[in-house]
Amino acid sequence: MRPERRLSIGLALASVLALALPAAATAQEVDCTKCHADIAKRKVVHAAVQMGCNTCHSEVDASAIPHKSKGKFPKGLKAEGPAVCTTCHEPKMFDGKVVHAPVAAGMCTACHNPHASDNAGLAPKAPAEQCLECHADVKKR
Repeated sequence: MRPERRLSIGLALASVLALALPAAATAQEVDCTKCHADIAKRKVVHAAVQMGCNTCHSEVDASAIPHKSKGKFPKGLKAEGPAVCTTCHEPKMFDGKVVHAPVAAGMCTACHNPHASDNAGLAPKAPAEQCLECHADVKKR
């Protein structure tokens, strides 16, 4: 299919969806999985996804496509970076004798998918592959 044709179909779909959505709809008022069906189709689904998109994306205007953030954080998130995660996850669990560098930097999504994964711990890749992304000097055993 030619790119121009795909674009016009996409714009037509966006127009239809925009008419179907209530004005200034929030993620709580709209079934996000109608468009984002793949978000929870993995072996491991984050509990926050099951609680509803509004759990983390409370500042999104879901009536506009593409969605617009109503707050100061990207993707309509209610807070930035680890502050979203520590809404539910106890901050103490990230304090230990040795703190992984991405954890210390507040980069949760560097090692974890915030929605779903086929791997334990919501890792985007199998643990050995995931670790070797940054730790290439460590040999596989």
